[in-house]
Amino acid sequence: MAAAVDDARSGEHVFDARFALLLDNPLRRWLMRQRKMVAEVVRAGMTVVDVGCGSAPLLFDLLRAVGPTGRVICADLQPAMLERVERKARRRGALDRVRLHQCAADRVGLEPACADLVIAFWMVHETPDSASFIREMAETLRPGGELLIVEPGHHVGPDAVEGYVRVGQECGLELMRRPKVRWSRTLLLQQGAVKA
Repeated sequence: MAAAVDDARSGEHVFDARFALLLDNPLRRWLMRQRKMVAEVVRAGMTVVDVGCGSAPLLFDLLRAVGPTGRVICADLQPAMLERVERKARRRGALDRVRLHQCAADRVGLEPACADLVIAFWMVHETPDSASFIREMAETLRPGGELLIVEPGHHVGPDAVEGYVRVGQECGLELMRRPKVRWSRTLLLQQGAVKA
């Protein structure tokens, strides 16, 4: 993919912030039915983490869905992406409901039990260790919270996705369903009411 670079901090393949406009393309959002996906998993009042948010193409759909009492945490490795998200939220007067969080190269670094939903859209395959990432996201969820993983079907095979399910089960996440997202392999995992 021409828009990806090796990030010197992590040694992993991450989407280059210089190409953020590709993520914000309205045609891409429409084709992938992102608004429908958000509507199926987000409820009013939730705290939602958009991890690996990039330029946050989901931001305004998420804010609409969580309503005035909810909030969205946009977490990304690249400061340039977070700066873009901040400008976008400020222009729409939504910065008071958005928290920006810069991830470390090997860890997202959010506090435990801070989220009702974590969305990892086309980014788990970019992490240095997908199993560690899933375990960390399980800790980030409140009891009953959900982790939505959406991976590019052309890049991530079914065996890798089933590996995500197994790791999730090891840390108390149950596979609820596989929502339909175009060109993607998708999992919705839920944290048990009581963590072991």
